[in-house]
Amino acid sequence: MVRISKNFLISGTFLTLILSSIASNFISIFSYVDELILCCSLVLFLISFSRNKKNNYFEVLFSLLIFLIYVIGFFSNLLSPFFVSYSAIALDCIQTLKFFLFFLVMYHFSNASTIHYMIEKFEKISKLLLIIFLTLVVINQLFNIGLSEGERYGIKSFNFFYSFAGDFGFLVIFFFSLIIISRYKQKTIYLLICLILLLSTTKFQILDFIVLFIMFTYLVKNSKNMVILSPATCSISILMLWIVGKSQINDYFLNQDHYSPRKIFLEYAIDIAKRHFPFGLGFGSYGSDAASKFYSSVYVFYGFGNLYALGPQGGALNDNYFASVLGQFGWLGLFILVGIFILMLIKCLSFSNDGNVKALCLSLILVFVIAGFGSGTVRSAVGMLLFGLLGILFASQEQH
Repeated sequence: MVRISKNFLISGTFLTLILSSIASNFISIFSYVDELILCCSLVLFLISFSRNKKNNYFEVLFSLLIFLIYVIGFFSNLLSPFFVSYSAIALDCIQTLKFFLFFLVMYHFSNASTIHYMIEKFEKISKLLLIIFLTLVVINQLFNIGLSEGERYGIKSFNFFYSFAGDFGFLVIFFFSLIIISRYKQKTIYLLICLILLLSTTKFQILDFIVLFIMFTYLVKNSKNMVILSPATCSISILMLWIVGKSQINDYFLNQDHYSPRKIFLEYAIDIAKRHFPFGLGFGSYGSDAASKFYSSVYVFYGFGNLYALGPQGGALNDNYFASVLGQFGWLGLFILVGIFILMLIKCLSFSNDGNVKALCLSLILVFVIAGFGSGTVRSAVGMLLFGLLGILFASQEQH
């Protein structure tokens, strides 16, 4: 009987996520592959978790916080005056927290050897895809072959075949993450290619990743753990991120003369959270993919159908993840979600300072927080892919 190793299955799962995320831009049915993978892996996780009497403190606490968000979500659905179909609730139960759930699954099933196995198996495909991407970036900049979404700083925002350049940026960050902790030949060249590709997206959350990684790499090598997230360091970080993303932050949230669906979603989320304190309106009701697909009655109530990009066919109905969390789970749910991110950051500080893993993990966590305010990428297949990798990196440090 042939035995298939967990590392092989995990690597195959990640390859499937990459290929399906690209294919979904041509054939819509592939957009459900990530949810299918998550559902199957969650079943295996629940069986393994229930049988394992040695689950560590971090894993148990992380699972408990996720469970509490689900409880709040369902309770909010029961109290909500708005009708939400069972289909919307069921779909949103999978989609809204899927990157957290996939992180938990990968953390549970991975060990110190998993990341090294993935690095080895992904070497050829990583290098090949990066070269293809770079070639297309150059051609697109010169001849505009339709692989961009607008232009910023005089550079066409390269998005490959994705609808949003941030999705492509997350895919490149995945390859960057593997390369930075690898021993690939010509490693520096491929890191440089990754840098060019990240810059070609022109998206502030992607550019912020570059800034964060450089900063944390320096701090990890030259500072103690408490200094890494000290008030002074955080202040400098915020200033640097503001400088990088000032234009888009201003357009998204601060410019009163600029129409911004993201700002509108955040303002109404705050109103919903106040009206239904401390809960929200529940799963599938606000700012989620399910709320968009089934066009939530909440949107009808607030007259979103009369606003640009917020009607039934609108393309900006799920571009602010934290507004969605606030609207659906209220202040209590948002507080717990922030607690999960803080728990992850604290866990990172316990990692060994050797190598780039700690700097990489800190950067990935914070770039997810940043992206959560300005795009739906965190809930996409590539968002799940990248957060799953984060789970593997966490597990690799747990074994030390």
